[in-house]
Amino acid sequence: MTDDYVAVFVTAPNTEEAERVLALTKKHNVGTTAMKTAPGAVEIQPFDPENPTGENLEYIERKEKEGQPREKSIEEILKWRARQKKSFADTKPFRDKYGLTSVTEMRDTAIKWVLQNDDMNAACVRMREFDDVDRFVALSGSKLQLAEKRFLDEFRLAHNKLYCRHGCSDCAGACPAAVPVSTVMRYSYYFTAQGRERHAMAKYAALGPATAAECMSCDAPCTGACPHGIGIQANLVRAHLKLSLA
Repeated sequence: MTDDYVAVFVTAPNTEEAERVLALTKKHNVGTTAMKTAPGAVEIQPFDPENPTGENLEYIERKEKEGQPREKSIEEILKWRARQKKSFADTKPFRDKYGLTSVTEMRDTAIKWVLQNDDMNAACVRMREFDDVDRFVALSGSKLQLAEKRFLDEFRLAHNKLYCRHGCSDCAGACPAAVPVSTVMRYSYYFTAQGRERHAMAKYAALGPATAAECMSCDAPCTGACPHGIGIQANLVRAHLKLSLA
């Protein structure tokens, strides 16, 4: 074995495990790169029952084709949104304090946080346009300021209930349809945070019958099963509407 560096991709559901892996890679002179550094959404899309649009309208129209009355679909959407709103309400003080309207500043700060770790060598980021090159390259070698660290600490506390940990399966036993929750949410992340819509939809389709379509009319026995407080059904329904064509 030579001293050449190789990239080791680590997805860990908790900080403690990640730190152990990083310590071992440093000990054995192995280079590291961080994936999944982009933050999630900062707001819930509006919904007008009288004039639904986007994902909500798509859901209503799909269910109408299956014979479900429009009123029933709207009732289901309102139920899911109520669960989402509770989680997002907890983040409002954070958003108000920092005046957040987009994820751009959060993403840049998150990358700086990765690079300030002496055991981490690089961050894997997706560049969708040429302006991204200048933006991300400028972050290399930059130092995370105290105010930025405080910003990320508060972000973590505020958004803890909105993030489905990759690789976590603590809620799996609560789903009677055996939907692979973490996997579906990872594909949703590809679609939303990384802009890899076609790739995400192809991966989702490859799941076959084990998709979140089961969640559309489920009584949600998974409610409360996530140890981090995530609204499982509401997030899976949104993921299904984004990732499927049927």
